[in-house]
Amino acid sequence: MNRTLRLEALFEKLEYSLHDQQRLAGLCFYRGRYLAQMGRYDDALDAFETAANWFQFRSATQMKSCLHYILNLASKLGKRRVLAKWQGWCDGLGLDLDSPDADLSVSRDFPELFPEAQPADNADPLSNYLLIMPEWEERKPDLRNPNRVIKGYGPTPTPQLSLFANLGQVEKVRQLLRAGADPDALDRNNGSALLNALQGHDDACVRALLPVTSTDTINAKTKGGKSLLLMAISLGSSDYVQRLLEKGADVEVTGPNQQTALYETVSHFVDPMTMARAALQHGSGPEMPAFLRKTSSPFHDEEARARSATRYHPDELAVLPEMAEHFSKGDCTDLRKIVQLLLDAGANVNAPAGSSRLTPFLYAAEIGNSWLLQTLVDHGADVRSQDERGGTAFSRLHYFGHSHLVSEFLSWLPPEDRIWLRENGFR
Repeated sequence: MNRTLRLEALFEKLEYSLHDQQRLAGLCFYRGRYLAQMGRYDDALDAFETAANWFQFRSATQMKSCLHYILNLASKLGKRRVLAKWQGWCDGLGLDLDSPDADLSVSRDFPELFPEAQPADNADPLSNYLLIMPEWEERKPDLRNPNRVIKGYGPTPTPQLSLFANLGQVEKVRQLLRAGADPDALDRNNGSALLNALQGHDDACVRALLPVTSTDTINAKTKGGKSLLLMAISLGSSDYVQRLLEKGADVEVTGPNQQTALYETVSHFVDPMTMARAALQHGSGPEMPAFLRKTSSPFHDEEARARSATRYHPDELAVLPEMAEHFSKGDCTDLRKIVQLLLDAGANVNAPAGSSRLTPFLYAAEIGNSWLLQTLVDHGADVRSQDERGGTAFSRLHYFGHSHLVSEFLSWLPPEDRIWLRENGFR
C-alpha cells in the first residue's frame, strides 16, 4: 500500500512539474498503463483520453497507441459516448476497426495485474471459449420447466432447447418440444434454437425445429447480424435454403456487412485454395474467432500484419486450406442450386453491399466464374454498374486475371452495352 501511495505521489509531482508541457502527454499515457495494471480501468481510460487529446495533432504514432487502449477499454466498460467519439476519429484517419471481444483484448493488454490491484475482473475472458463438452452432453433436460434458461454455455444465457439443438441431441429436443418448449424463444443475442441447430451442423435437429419455427423467428437477426438464411448458405445446403424460403425467409435479408443472401452465395464461389494462397501471401486478415487472434489491437491492419505468412506456425499452415473451405465452398452443384433458388424467389442481382457498392454481379466478375456471370446477366444484372472506384464488370475481369472470359462475357450483351463498356471500362 505504501508503495502504491508513493507512486501516486510521484505521478502528481511529475504532472505538476510538466504542467502545460508536451511531455505531459507521455506521462498521462504511462499513468494510464499504471492505472490499468492497478485494475482501475475507468481512471485509466481518462488518462489515455487526456494523452490522446495532447497527441492528436502532435504524434500520429503515439496517438494510435492511445487509441488502442481507449477503444478496448471504452468497449469493455460500455462507455458508448467515449467509444463513438474516438471511433469517429478513426474513421477520419482511415483506420479500419475490428475488435470482436473487448474483454479478451483488455486481458491481453494487461495480463498480469499488480498484486495491489483492485479486483477489476473476476471472470477469465477465455472461459467464454472453453467448454467441458462431456458435462454438457450428459446434462438432462428439465421437462418441468421446458423454457428454462441455462448459464455457462457460451457468453450469454441460453434456452435449454437451443443448448441441446446445438449439441445435436435430437431426442432431448423432441422431448422439450413435446413438453411445451417454445421454439421461438430467443437468447440475449437474438439467436433461436433453429440457428443453434444449424451452427451445430445437426440435420436431425434442424428438421425437428424447422416446421415449428415461426416466420418472424426465421427472419430474426442476431446482434452480430447472423440469420438463418445466411447461415444455411454458409453451410452450402440448398435443401435448408429451399425449406427456409418455403417458410417465408426474407430473400433480401442482409448480414453483418450489409451483404444480401445472393451476395453471400456468390462469395462462396471463390476457390478455397485461391483463398488459402492469398492468406499465405498477404496475411489471412482478422476474420478469426477472438481467442485465435494474434494481437489485442482494435485495428484491422495491425491484426492482418501480424498474420503475415512469415509468422505462421507450421501447424497453422497445415490447417489453413481446411479453414478456407469453411469460408468458401467453391463452384459446386449445391451452390448453383442456391443461386437459382434465390433468383427464383426474387433476389435483387443489383443490390450493393455496404459502402463498397459491390453487387453480386460485380463480385462475380472478380471471382471469374463464367456460369455465375451469365446467370446473373440473364436475371437482369446491370452490366454498366460500377464499384466505388468506377470499376465495371469488364474492367474487373481484366484486373483480377480473368481476361480469357472477356470475349465470352461481351458476347452475351447487346451491341450498345459492349460499346459502352469498351469506352468506359478503364479510367
